[in-house]
Formats: sequence, C-alpha cells, structure tokens
Amino acid sequence: MKNIIYCYLFLCTTLLNAQYDYLDISVEINGQNSPVALAGGLNNPQFSAIDLDNNGVEDLVVYDKTGGICLTFINNGTAGQVDYSYAPAYQARFPQGGERFVKLKDFDKDGIPDVFFFARPSSYPNGGLGVLKGGYDSNNQIIFTPYDSTLTYDFGTQTNQVLSFYSSDIPAIDDIDNDGDLDIVAFSDNFLYIRNMSWYRNMSVENGNGGTTLELELVHQCWGMVTETGTSNEVFMSSSIDTCPDNTFWQRSPRHAGSTLTAIDYNNDGIKDILMGDATINTINLLTNSLVNDTFLVVHQQTDFPNTDTTINIPTFPTIAFLDVNNDGKKDMLVSPTEQAFGESLTDSVVWYYQNIAAGNGIEPRFQQRDFLVGQMIDLGQDASPIFFDYNADGLLDILIGHYGYSQRDKTYRTGLTLLENTGTATQPSFTQITKDYENWSSLQLLGMHPTVGDLDGDGDQDLILGLADGTLVYIENIAAANQTAQWATPIQNYATISIGRNAAPQLVDLDRDGDLDLAIGEYNRSIYYFENTGTATSPIFSATATTNQLGGIDTRILPVTSRRPSPCFLNIAGKYELLVGHQTGYPLHYKDVEPNIMGNYTKFDEGVAGLWTGTFTDLDAADINADGRLDLVIGNSRGGISFFSVDTNTVAISQLNEATAPATFEVYPNPTQAEMTLALAFANTQSLTVKYYNTLGQLAHQVILQEYKKNHQIKLPNMPQGLYFIQIEGYATQSVFVMEN
Repeated sequence: MKNIIYCYLFLCTTLLNAQYDYLDISVEINGQNSPVALAGGLNNPQFSAIDLDNNGVEDLVVYDKTGGICLTFINNGTAGQVDYSYAPAYQARFPQGGERFVKLKDFDKDGIPDVFFFARPSSYPNGGLGVLKGGYDSNNQIIFTPYDSTLTYDFGTQTNQVLSFYSSDIPAIDDIDNDGDLDIVAFSDNFLYIRNMSWYRNMSVENGNGGTTLELELVHQCWGMVTETGTSNEVFMSSSIDTCPDNTFWQRSPRHAGSTLTAIDYNNDGIKDILMGDATINTINLLTNSLVNDTFLVVHQQTDFPNTDTTINIPTFPTIAFLDVNNDGKKDMLVSPTEQAFGESLTDSVVWYYQNIAAGNGIEPRFQQRDFLVGQMIDLGQDASPIFFDYNADGLLDILIGHYGYSQRDKTYRTGLTLLENTGTATQPSFTQITKDYENWSSLQLLGMHPTVGDLDGDGDQDLILGLADGTLVYIENIAAANQTAQWATPIQNYATISIGRNAAPQLVDLDRDGDLDLAIGEYNRSIYYFENTGTATSPIFSATATTNQLGGIDTRILPVTSRRPSPCFLNIAGKYELLVGHQTGYPLHYKDVEPNIMGNYTKFDEGVAGLWTGTFTDLDAADINADGRLDLVIGNSRGGISFFSVDTNTVAISQLNEATAPATFEVYPNPTQAEMTLALAFANTQSLTVKYYNTLGQLAHQVILQEYKKNHQIKLPNMPQGLYFIQIEGYATQSVFVMEN
C-alpha cells in the first residue's frame, strides 16, 4: 500500500505560532561581531556536514551531548574561510533530548545525509541504533523520516538488535570494505567482557540492492585483529589473521567503558584505518590497517596522533570528525571531548581544529586553534545563569551571567561572572562581551555563582546576591552614587546564614507586596524555598529558616519527566505575578494563580512554554529590552551559553498562552509516505498523548498513545482502507486531515 498524506490545519488563531520568536541580537566578542554568539555554547560537540537549505553548500550540524541538542549552522560559503552563521530554525527537525551520539551519513546514495543516532532505552528496552532518512520538503528545508525504529543485524540464523555500543561509545559508520554501502564497526555492548571491535557488514550490494539499503550482517567479532588493553588507548595487535591477540576466545576481561571510533583511509592506500579515542584518555590512537586475504589486520598504532604536528590533548575522551569547514574542498579535522562534566577546559576550550593542507585526496592535518566556533560564542563552560542588569546606569539593560564554572585540567572549576554591556540603543539592543571575570570575583574561589539583583538597602541602586553551589548566599552591596556605574563593597559570604543545601538559585522579588524584597531560591533536588523579608525596604532581615521550603507546592521531581534544579523567575504581568521556572529537562515551566495565594499551590498550565527549548538545565530572566512592548527572555543552558526569545504580552497575557482555548498545533509529514508518518508538535509533549484517526463517518479507525516527551513522533500506520481521515490529539484544539491512497 502506498500512503499519501495531505495535511490541512484548522486553526482558531495563530497566537501560539506567532508569540514566541527567536531574537537574533548582535553580539560582539573580542572586538568582532559574531554570527554564532547565541548558539548557546558547546561542551561535548559531535560534528556532521549536511546541506540544510538545499542550495548546494554543505552546512553544519553539531550535536552536543551535554545539552542533548542538535545545533544548526548555515555555511555562507566563503572560499578558504570558516564562515558559519547560527540558524536555529532547522534544529527541531533533528533528534533532540538525550541521544548518546548523532552522526550524519548518506546510506541510500541520494546525496542527502541520513541520521544515525542512539535510540534511548526509554524508547527501546536495551537501547539501539536508530536511523532517520534525510530528504527535503517543498520549501527545500531538510526533513527526516524513520527508516527503521532500531537497526537490526543478522548473525547466523538469528536477527538481533544492534547493541554495539555502551554508554559513551560512538561507532564508526562508513564504507569499511569499499564496496559501495555503509558498514558499522563498534565495540560490543557487553563492555565488561569484550574488548574487541565487531564489524557489521552491509550486504546491500551483495544482495543486489545497489547499496541503497541497510542490510547488516555480523561478519567479524574481532575486526582488525586487535584487543583493547583495558587500561589505556593502546591495543594488543595480532601477528596474523588467525586469532585475536593473547586469547583464542578473544579478551573476555573487563574493558573501560567508552570508546569513540572514526573510520577513514588516513594514509590513502585504499584501506580504511581507525582513529580511536577512549574514556579518561586525552589522546587519539591511529590504527593503520592492512588487508590480508579479505581480513583487516592492524599493523601499526600511533598513540600520539598526529605526531607530525600538535598532538591531540583533549581533556578528556576525544572524538574526531572529518569535514570541509573552510570551503577549500578538503576534509579538515575537528577534535572534541566526549566525557561530560569536564568537557570544556578554561585554557584548552572544547574544539581543536586542524586544517587539511594535503595535496589531492590525502590528509595532512595542521593545527589551527583550540576553540573552533566556541571561541565566537557566549560560552561559560558549564551552565549559564543570566540576568538583566543596567550595571552602568545608562538606561540600557546589560546582562550579567553566572555559571557553575570553567573546568580545568585538574578537574577543578574556576568560577566568575561574565558581563555583556548593551552598546546598542533603547530600541535596538546589541551586546559586547566586556569580561568573563567581572570584578575579578573568581579570586573568591566560589563555585556555581547564580546572580540576582535588587535594591536591598533602599538607596536607589541595584545590589547583588549570588547563590552558590553549596547552597549558601553572598551579598555584595552596590555603593555607587545615584545613576553611576556600579561599585561594589566587600562581598559578605554566608549571607543571613541561609543555606538550602545545594545549588542555590535566588531571585529577589517583593512577593508579598509589602514594599521590601523577599528571596525565592531554587534548590537542587526539587523545590523553591521562600524567605520572607521581615525587615524593611532599607534594612532587610531574613531568617535562616525558610518561610516555606516548597513555594507554590512546586516539586519538579513529580513532573511527567523527573527533573531537578528549579530556578525561579517571577514576572509582574498586568499587575499580577506569574512564574517561569527553568530546570533540568530544559523546558521552562509556567505557573499562574500566584496571587493572592502566594503561600498556596500555584496552577501549572504549561510545561513547555511554547517550545522554548535550548538544551538541558535552563535558567532565565525577562524584560523588554527593545521597547517594543514584547517581553524578551534570555535563557541560559547547561552548555554555558545563552539565547534570546520574545513574546508579545500586548496581544495576549502570558497566562493566556497554552490555555485549553488556545490552539496547540501540529503537522504530519512527509507527503507522500510509506506506511508511517512523522507527527510534529509545536512543542514537546510533557505527558502521554492519545492520537486518534477517524474516517469520514466519524468512526475510530486507529489509535496510538505517545509516551515519549519530544516534538517529533514517528508513527507506523496500519493497513487502513483508502480514503480521507481526520487526526485528533486529545487536548488539542486543531486537527489535521490526510488522504490514504493505494
């Protein structure tokens, strides 16, 4: 049966589509305007090339494991130069939200890369390799459709799920035997025992399918005839093709968890070699292959690759990608860390770029820089907590950004505040990065600075409170004269002896509207603490004991997706407080009914805020920074970067968005399709959804329950009769229509 879908959306209004917009604001870093400044930072990036807009120029997709997000960049195509611009409009079309790796490879020879990614255990009991087929829609925008829910392989008479990687493992996906189809080389999923690479050979060509399909067969469980040592990135090599080294049943002893593999013909001899990175190791091992009687045999290893130039020294667990990033027609080399938490070093940054200077088709890497792309971004290492703050009293809102810290080679952190000065105008803001260590407060050796400002002493200027990783607060009084650039008194640590345990995320806000500033503080595990100011507007008094340790009844552990580290942002909308909360999953929560019931339970009506997702562990602040009557949001994330969005609060109050009367939109594609469709939501669902298919008589023809929390859902269609069908999602005010034809 051939299913052809025609999609029509019946919308009551377009509020949801129109109200939230990504703001592309000019940002200057190191004296130059940066077109990638607001990409949100990089910690553990994996790079792939793809033509996003079908204009014949290869663009860039970067999957960052820390944030679980695919970032998209348009290549402006300047010959001989690295010339990318951040293009977030394409991001929602890629896998998002926690895949262990994402690689783009063209398996069906249509000239459009397809997506290989780790299919999470939440979707499949043991995890596996997922594949999405690339294509273009009618607007020449990249789209993907499922090729197979999880890729399987044949082994003897059995068909098995591909479970050839564990934890941080990244397999090599390439034409290993040069027969015209894509194969896979990876370590076994059983990391406790097997330390050898397995070769899943694609039999598409051999089976007469022209190399346009994936028909995997496990043909060798000790590819290259090498075994990992288990303690380093060195391997034991065999002297023959008869057996793996040292053990006739291979090495069934513990190996370290985590290896990255990249296949490439490095020495240009027509035989694929392997570049291998390993967990806790800072270098790459080049395994040079020979071919003996159709068996791959590693004959040389180079653990200090590349020893002809600057040796890779990435802290830690490096992975490699080869792609042309400077538009000279040669594949350059990018090296980045895979290990989370310590991905970005203060001195080494996060992406090493080697330009390929070889003649012809060869590879000869020459080191260029340690901060490819990320050096042009607002990037604070791990986490970002931005606030709007007019530090120089010029009437323009600047931005002060706290963070957990920059990791260093000894796996300690250095923490400071980054200052972005608004050097634009009242209606057209632009920002210049002034310093990444405002007031030299890194010398305090504090960890996890989270800023909030407010006039605590009633002298007409903004004072500063910092929440810290240990759950305590620091108070820094602004002692400048009125309408002058902020000047700071000596920081007072352990302010008011308040301690909430871990990762204090404070906001100064007059929550009870008694004329003085109170403290709402998010804490790591689940909730928001409230400390009422029992003093005055000029002499605050805070008890060490919280007024309540669960403000609004909020407990992020009992969300549909268990989450932690809430960060409050109370907004005064039309004279009433509403609350936005950043947290672990990255989708800001939205609460109303704060007043007059500030000590009661707030009403949660949105767990996505219209799709504002920039990766995990979000933190945010809001203000109208361009005097257009729209509320602007600055959102920080776990990768240490920031992004801007805008919402029109003149047209509709925030509390009206996503109410039952507001239209939640979705679409289905592609057109045509074969027995399945992609259901694309306007923003990720945060609870299970029931999707129903009705025929023209109003009879239920098919029903499916979506359990995963994401934007794009792949749905297999049953053999329904030819005809017209309506799709309805329970709780959504819109519906789609599609036609199924034989």
